[in-house]
Amino acid sequence: MDWVKLGHSGADLAGTKGTLLDVTPQELAKHNKRNDAWMALKGKVYNVTPYMEFHPGGEEELMRGAGQDATHLFNEVHKWVNFEGMLQKCLVGRLVESRPFFLKPSFLPLGRSSPKTLNATEQKNSLSVPNTNAQTLPSATSPLVSPLTPSPLPSPKYDWFQTHTLINLAVYTRWKHMTKERVTVLKREAVVKVVCYIQDMVYVVHLELDKAVSHEFEVRIGGSAGKVDILLQKQETGVRWSRVGKTLPGHGQHIKGKDMEYKSKH
Repeated sequence: MDWVKLGHSGADLAGTKGTLLDVTPQELAKHNKRNDAWMALKGKVYNVTPYMEFHPGGEEELMRGAGQDATHLFNEVHKWVNFEGMLQKCLVGRLVESRPFFLKPSFLPLGRSSPKTLNATEQKNSLSVPNTNAQTLPSATSPLVSPLTPSPLPSPKYDWFQTHTLINLAVYTRWKHMTKERVTVLKREAVVKVVCYIQDMVYVVHLELDKAVSHEFEVRIGGSAGKVDILLQKQETGVRWSRVGKTLPGHGQHIKGKDMEYKSKH
């Protein structure tokens, strides 16, 4: 995983040269640009600028929380993610209500230059709750993928996370009108196939899991990135998985819906 390698590279991802700062909300609000983005999560402040290109939901989703306490946004979309481990190298310091007596020096922004930053109107719109008037999807049987028509839309991204009890398969569809009715989950023993119907496109996650999970699962939808979470219960709770499993044919395909063939069950 490239982000893990970067974290072990010795680079100053926090941009503070190893100094932990006390950050006021006023100071935090200044770091709200793509090339200078700080975010507070559960009382700690992180420099998420270097994480922009690695975030599965894309920069727009991460920028929703830039320059502010994003704990509520995080709980909405990433409640099951161990962010403290993922962002430990980006720790700037703690969020405080008042400026400490000794003023801290200002630090230069870390990261890439950007041709555009969010203006106030865009920030307001990005935080608004979308009006989800999604069309009803006809019921689907088991889909098989035929020769492909490449997608003209940005491809969704897939990632996975775990807790002591859960495996979370996450798909960032980039479509704010995603609903549960547009997600089909096919599960047989260790094999899981997730088909997301995104407008006239489909995106497929097809895996053979590394370890056993329970038969039951839960589908959740949340966030402006149209995030789909498939929650699977570990049969062995407390056991940490080193990998989710291996990919199977069709995994990661993003194709036109007309290129899907359906196999009826006999």
